[in-house]
Amino acid sequence: MRASLSHRRGIVARVGMLGGIGIAAALGAGRLCEPPTRVPPPDFDSTAIACNADEAGERLLVSGRVIDASGNPIARASVTLYNTDATGLYNPANSPTRVPRIQATVHTDREGRFQILTVLPGAYPNSDDPRHIHVTTTAEGYELTWSTIWFEGDPRLTPKLRAEGSKDHITQIAMPTRDKGVAMIEHEVRMREGDDD
Repeated sequence: MRASLSHRRGIVARVGMLGGIGIAAALGAGRLCEPPTRVPPPDFDSTAIACNADEAGERLLVSGRVIDASGNPIARASVTLYNTDATGLYNPANSPTRVPRIQATVHTDREGRFQILTVLPGAYPNSDDPRHIHVTTTAEGYELTWSTIWFEGDPRLTPKLRAEGSKDHITQIAMPTRDKGVAMIEHEVRMREGDDD
């Protein structure tokens, strides 16, 4: 049974008190552990947990920055991350909604930083698509930016896909590092100036 929104907010609030990094993973049988993070960590409101504490699968900390074409940080950019669960599904079979259940939205801090704790996604069942994470980024005065994160070592990540990337998306092939039982990747989003509609 999934935790209520107030329960999830309680987790985030408690996590904020655990060492001040603003995020922690529920790993194993209900124990809270503080995953590693960049130094310094993003501000508290630039951090989120995308899944419930009882979600199956290996925890993944996606840390990143949103920058402009010159490499300057973009503060208050909205970053939404979503992915499948460990079995490759966005929702259980016969779900009444198409909205992915593992997702979170944060706003970058003054240095353009953010971090979201999720789980390593599974590949879609009966598909040739590599397992992946979707990231959507918006900011006032910049074009909407779509990113796809694939994972090194995925047998579905063919040489052709590596060469071509994901259509109309920024594509990153990530090799997670691991520390304290948490996989970690860095994701940079470079935005172009333009309409923000």
